[in-house]
Amino acid sequence: MKHKKVYSWTISFLALFAGGSITVLFILVPIWQSLAPEEVLAWFANFGARVGITMVPMQVIPLILSLYAYYISIGITRLRWLVTNISNGIILVMLPIYFLPVNFSFVNGTMSLDEVSSELVTWEIIHIIRTFLTIISVIFAVMALLRHENEKYIKAKSG
Repeated sequence: MKHKKVYSWTISFLALFAGGSITVLFILVPIWQSLAPEEVLAWFANFGARVGITMVPMQVIPLILSLYAYYISIGITRLRWLVTNISNGIILVMLPIYFLPVNFSFVNGTMSLDEVSSELVTWEIIHIIRTFLTIISVIFAVMALLRHENEKYIKAKSG
């Protein structure tokens, strides 16, 4: 029962982050791309910090939970948590390497207006990769939970 709770909470937080990433991709990115560069910088100045405050914990909490899920799991279930953790680790590394510097540049208005449009294209591409990895994390975490439940069922039948 303990494992199932950890797995379920981890999947819930992973899915929450996936939903946030999908929302950003299909709602916010098109809005930003429809704005003039100075309006993009104004949007980020007004709302960027709030988005960051929301998204950062949604990245860190699932990583911590999935590391714990990996630690308590065995066999094929553990391998699936390993894939989840690799994906989550890549996602987290993207944050300080790309997203924080660029987002701070948008929020603080330190990016030149000429760079905004092209940077939004790069931002979208990297965010698509992050969203894809987030979905992979959810899929492998669900597969780990299903494998765990299947193993419990097999043990109960044979025991």
